[in-house]
Amino acid sequence: QCPLPECGRVFKDLKAHMLTHQTERPEKCPIVTCKYHTIGFARKHDKKRHTLIYNSTIVCGFCPRSGSAAEKSFNRADVFKRHLASVHNVKQNPPTSRK
Repeated sequence: QCPLPECGRVFKDLKAHMLTHQTERPEKCPIVTCKYHTIGFARKHDKKRHTLIYNSTIVCGFCPRSGSAAEKSFNRADVFKRHLASVHNVKQNPPTSRK
């Protein structure tokens, strides 16, 4: 559990979580025009996940106008999966799941 009274959340990796409470955020986005180039991230993982927005686009084939300029697209797989579940009620099992 996080020892800070204003947080108090429970984490598997408390050491990694405690980095989010530090004032210095040394992991900077490499794109100079991005606000996170200045603000930065406390953890390398967060910076790596952020930089994925510059590398890939996932298009939702269920949404109307798929294939047009108005198509619904996502830059992160986790956000796309959340969209599928909440908007289209599509649930995905991990590849190792026996369900």
